[in-house]
Amino acid sequence: MATRKGPASSTTDAMGGGHAHSGMMIYQGNQWPAQYRDKLFTLNFHGRRLNIERLDRQGAGFVGKHQPDMAYFQDPWFRGIELSQAPDGSVYILDWSDTGECHESDGVHRQSGTIYRVAYQSNTDLIDRAPEIDLRDASDGQLLDHLFSENSWYSRQSRLILSERSYSGKLEPQTLEKIVKTVRKGTDSSERLKAFHCLACMGKLNSELIDQAFTNNAEIHLQIAAVQAAVDPTRLAGEPTMELLKLMKLNPDDLVALYVAGALPSVPNKPQTYPARKELVSELSKRTHLADDRDYPLMLWYAVKDQVDLGIYDIAGSYQVPNSSSNESRPAFDKVNLFAMRLIASQLERNPDPLNRLLKESLSDQSMQQDLLVSMQQAFQGRRRLDPPSNWEVFTKQASTLSDSKSLEILLRLQSIFGNGIPMEELASIASDAKATFEARCAALQSMAGSNYKPSVSIAVGMLGDRMIAPEAVKTIVRVGDRSEVEQLIAMYQKNAIHSTGKEVLIYSLCGKREWVELLLSSVESGAINKVSVGADVRRQMQMLDQPAITNRIFILWPESGLLGKDKLKQIVALENQLGGDVLQSANLEQGRAHWNRLCASCHKFFGEGGLIGPELTGAQRSNLRYLSENILDPSASVAANYRVSLIMLDDDQIVSGVVLSEDDSTVAVQTTKERIVVEKNQIVDRKQSEQSLMPEGLLDSLDADARRDLFGYLQSTRQVESP
Repeated sequence: MATRKGPASSTTDAMGGGHAHSGMMIYQGNQWPAQYRDKLFTLNFHGRRLNIERLDRQGAGFVGKHQPDMAYFQDPWFRGIELSQAPDGSVYILDWSDTGECHESDGVHRQSGTIYRVAYQSNTDLIDRAPEIDLRDASDGQLLDHLFSENSWYSRQSRLILSERSYSGKLEPQTLEKIVKTVRKGTDSSERLKAFHCLACMGKLNSELIDQAFTNNAEIHLQIAAVQAAVDPTRLAGEPTMELLKLMKLNPDDLVALYVAGALPSVPNKPQTYPARKELVSELSKRTHLADDRDYPLMLWYAVKDQVDLGIYDIAGSYQVPNSSSNESRPAFDKVNLFAMRLIASQLERNPDPLNRLLKESLSDQSMQQDLLVSMQQAFQGRRRLDPPSNWEVFTKQASTLSDSKSLEILLRLQSIFGNGIPMEELASIASDAKATFEARCAALQSMAGSNYKPSVSIAVGMLGDRMIAPEAVKTIVRVGDRSEVEQLIAMYQKNAIHSTGKEVLIYSLCGKREWVELLLSSVESGAINKVSVGADVRRQMQMLDQPAITNRIFILWPESGLLGKDKLKQIVALENQLGGDVLQSANLEQGRAHWNRLCASCHKFFGEGGLIGPELTGAQRSNLRYLSENILDPSASVAANYRVSLIMLDDDQIVSGVVLSEDDSTVAVQTTKERIVVEKNQIVDRKQSEQSLMPEGLLDSLDADARRDLFGYLQSTRQVESP
């Protein structure tokens, strides 16, 4: 394999060649130069190179810092899959060796590949001097020497063989004594750690050795190994909670604390250990400087979760300790408390007592009231009706005095769910009040629409010219209005009497209710709605209804929607011919960005901006026109199950089309092309999954030749451009 200097600078190249990586190795050999030891290596799939990351401590964990790429593979067929360290310290790289990587269906080159061996030329003498020994025939003494080798391959293999000999009774007694002595009195931290791991594999660890590893003078990685050994029931019997508590009282490094938090869920819950577990969580919670850490709050939550289930976690008490970064009496680990409150709220129907207790405890603490409202909203998202907890009424009286509009909006929504909400007349007054907050007006409209309150239609009509609230007003009319009222809405659309923000929502809303699909098609046929305005996702949702009359009308209005098989391939080739040669050099990149923002940005991130529903495209193989053409024109050629679209029919005639993100006993969360929707399972009357991708076909149908040129030019650009 030849190495060379990288290609000319570009955004993709600066990012290491793209976002797709395969294989991973932390180099722990001695054949490559010392500068590569302990670095993390991955194969960059599209960039055809070897990426290097330097692992730096950050908070309670590590972060990878990109280093200059080490090697570039000039072969355009290179598709690196895996890399691993060889016994001699060189590295093997497996290359699938094919022309494609996504949506590949032609079977090219499926029976062969390439294996590279990467060695450092100046250190070939290390390879020549590599131990020519079969470790299985080595003596215990020889294996001990290799156990402490700088070459991790020999160290790990020696550990494996020594443990096998220990279990089979073939290990010499003095060998075990030497390993134990290294753990107890060794001066080299690396050798102590390797000896400790070896004893763990042998099953020869005891409480004395683990306690010694917990001491202040132990190296942090040895302490971590001791934490893992202490909670592993296959290595050591006993109750480790007190030992972990003793360790935390020694104020160990944050990385050790992270492992203690992660280990606690592995320790069985026993009533006699509840006090110690509470004290251990209290010690873990003292590290308020890690409140915004990437990992620690989540690991702390996993340590706390069992206590929440058991009712022994003091949520209210955490609000009495001021946050170190402010003067408020707010818990430092907000995320942990929000998760705990959400878990308790989600169990309302099975066990209402914990939520009732929280509602009562929050009456004197506004911060706790705000967090409780947020958590309850998350727990009850998608639910239409629930019996309120017994302390709900007294809580609402207190919470209604909160000054922030967000809390009041949530309170409004929860009151609707609990059935003792604000009277419809008062909701109508809030929705109509131009001085009320946007959030409160939207919540009022949604509550009225959810209750099918007919006067909400006339209220919503008066809001259609308002930029902020027009989208919610349109949804209300489509959901509650009768045919004449919806026809009037379409007429207002045709006369541009609806703000543009509402016009964008109208078409999507019409196809979201079975009753109005036929009306939408009739409006397109009559010219009241321009067919170019009906997006590919809307057309697909109507097709998924699987009603021949509707499907035929769609194919007449949009003939390209029926392309299948060879016709799709012809479309791809035609697009490539249209954009080939020097065509893209004359692309208007600013206009291309405008088309991107309208068609793609809601789902994909590009140059750091956009949605996260689909993969980020900055590092994709964008220079390959066929790659772009196939993925845009035929997105459903190969679709993972978690990206297939489901069509869900609800009992109020609404239609939800999208990818199912998650579901529990009560609700289903669906990601549509526009928003995330949560519906109650008892609302669902029919549900079916298609073979289609969430990314719809026909995205380019609304673009003329110049617009397609501009979009593809922008997709292949190496820099971000200004929006027009």
